[in-house]
Amino acid sequence: MNPRLRCNRVASWLVLLAALALCRPYAVLPASPLKKVVTKNAGFAAYLPDGWTATETSDKGLLRFAARDAGNVLSVSLAVSGPGQARDAVDAFRQAFSDLLSSKSKAEFADVRLSPDRSRLAVSGRARNEKGGISTFLAWAGREPDGSLVCSRIAGPPELFPLERPPVEAVQASAPSRNASTREILLTVLANVRPLKGAVAPAPASSGPQPLAEHRLSDGSASFSLPKGWKVRELGAGCFLAQSPDESLSFLVASPEVIDPRLGVRPPGIPVSPFLAPHQAMAFLLAFQNIGQATDFLEVSPRQDLAADLARSYTAGPAVAEDFIYLVNAGGKKLKAFSFGISFGSRMNTSWRLFHMSVFAPEAEFASLAPTFAAMMQSYRVNDRFAQEYIRKGMERLRQMERETAARAARNASEIREMMQKAYDERQKSQDYIDYQRSNYIRGQQDWVSEMEGGTVYHTDSWGTRNTATGEYYEGAPYDYVHMTGRNPVHDERMTPINSRELYEQHVR
Repeated sequence: MNPRLRCNRVASWLVLLAALALCRPYAVLPASPLKKVVTKNAGFAAYLPDGWTATETSDKGLLRFAARDAGNVLSVSLAVSGPGQARDAVDAFRQAFSDLLSSKSKAEFADVRLSPDRSRLAVSGRARNEKGGISTFLAWAGREPDGSLVCSRIAGPPELFPLERPPVEAVQASAPSRNASTREILLTVLANVRPLKGAVAPAPASSGPQPLAEHRLSDGSASFSLPKGWKVRELGAGCFLAQSPDESLSFLVASPEVIDPRLGVRPPGIPVSPFLAPHQAMAFLLAFQNIGQATDFLEVSPRQDLAADLARSYTAGPAVAEDFIYLVNAGGKKLKAFSFGISFGSRMNTSWRLFHMSVFAPEAEFASLAPTFAAMMQSYRVNDRFAQEYIRKGMERLRQMERETAARAARNASEIREMMQKAYDERQKSQDYIDYQRSNYIRGQQDWVSEMEGGTVYHTDSWGTRNTATGEYYEGAPYDYVHMTGRNPVHDERMTPINSRELYEQHVR
């Protein structure tokens, strides 16, 4: 089965549960037309029944919309973000609906469906509401190719969304009352919420380093500068681990020793390995010390400019200098890191040492922190002229990163406005397509293109398929949304689903 059809059928069951299960409509929803509203900060436009209120909030990179009826019984919510916010649909769900994952909500998930590519997630369940009662909900989470997220949810009393899957006969029998149901109104409200142009944009990059304050190790062996509030754990002469208050950012200077296996001993807790280049040594030591797993080296630069100096200054064995940028998986978090390291070998084949200076940060934040990291690493001073000279030269790569960041921040203002306008226009076109897909996804609809009929579009809903050119309608199985496989009702062809922006703009927009 086509993975997209499988994912769409997941959504169809949830939509059928929400829109077609037998229960009474609520009096709080009048039959009058929906009214257009714009949220206070102009982040969203929506169409709501009389008496409903809408709010807009933002936190941790998410822009949120919430609408409730006058009795605070029914609700519709939507969360969107700019690029780079989510790794997959599961991560998007965690960020958008953290309230459902808290112990206070006591949420129970009745049905969880994840698409094969992990870009779409559909969930149904029940949770404790603000009044202490029980509400049932249907939620959808999606992660777009650029890392942005679009997550939505509708909720109401337990009888509104039966969590057990109804038999097909019951679903078909309930069809005549669907247009008057509260569930249809909720889906309509959700399908017509639209983030306004420019409401969601990537966070601006930092234009310079944060203010730093000098810190000196207690033994006087080294001094360096750190942002306010950072904590320092000393690891010996000239070595330490400094971390931000939330421990998400780290600055590490260390010089671990590794025993050569040719020595023939393996003391417990002491790393044993043949001589390694700095980036290989870093990967080995991170894993040995259970700090993290180096998953990908993005850039490894041998420091040939230091080779001659090393050969003259260090004569006890081989010495290799490198700087490298890499990704680390630490405790389920993906970090990006920059390290400057020197592996000092021994001609006696007894042991060798890795001296390194490293900075770590969440992958999405690393680029904006480059100026601050550069200032921190350049501030490091030791009472060893030999080591200090290599540290100074090792910072050249990071200073280059700082200059690149500063150059990006110093662009001409008109160029930035032009670039942002183009980005907003492109985002709007993309948002139109996302709204189209999301509306179809929620309502249980699909459009198809017939090549044999010269590009004629067939529209499938929960009850059948209509030829949009002639108006002919083919009702029931196998033409309803659940059973439709793309087979043309008239000709012997398998029609193409409109599941790409290119097809959408060519045949629908």
